[in-house]
Amino acid sequence: MLRQIAAYAAESRIASVHPLQKAALFLPPLVLLGFCGKSPLPVAYTLAGAIIMHFFFRSPLSLVLRFTAGIFTFTLLTSLALIADYGVPYVALLVFKSVAGMLSILLFSLHTPVDDLLGSLSKSTALKDICDIAKSTLRFLVLIEDELRTMTLSAKSRNGFGSYKKSISTTGAIAGLLFVNTMRRWQDIKCATDSRCYRGVIPYSEKKFEHSTAIVLMALAYNAMLLAMLI
Repeated sequence: MLRQIAAYAAESRIASVHPLQKAALFLPPLVLLGFCGKSPLPVAYTLAGAIIMHFFFRSPLSLVLRFTAGIFTFTLLTSLALIADYGVPYVALLVFKSVAGMLSILLFSLHTPVDDLLGSLSKSTALKDICDIAKSTLRFLVLIEDELRTMTLSAKSRNGFGSYKKSISTTGAIAGLLFVNTMRRWQDIKCATDSRCYRGVIPYSEKKFEHSTAIVLMALAYNAMLLAMLI
């Protein structure tokens, strides 16, 4: 999944635009939605805007729908207990607020290569160490995902998910093996970094980004309208 998102981000039609400009467009709604209170208008506006931008920037709709359905189901199931105390309208607003936030995150993730973002942020001395940690963590997560995929395919080839009981047993075995292999994998990563003379600093190659006036204006208009609804 991480590789798939990274691949889509690298091939996005706005991949060459400066990542901080895209952050100014896609990420402020995540913060502003926290102040919407019980008003459904900001949530509806953010939902509509995010959906339109997904079509405009040609996001992979299958991946967007998969993540959106997952966050919708998760939020709905975890907030059912709140219906008795706060009522259905509050829970519905909470669910759609989560979906709007997920759509905003996907807009940023599917159109912004992680290396571009970390490379831009690493120019700040205060953020350099954080970017190095994030880069190492991302690579570690990709390795874990590959390990999980290999074990899952192996279990399926042996009919490990043939029944409900088998599925539970196989899932537990995969989780245990994944944890053990993750600990072992760290030693391999350390040997690999030491063999490349890693000194605790990750270098980032210089990249020239495009400065899109259209995206800047869109960010100002889109977020200013949302902010006006909250005041």
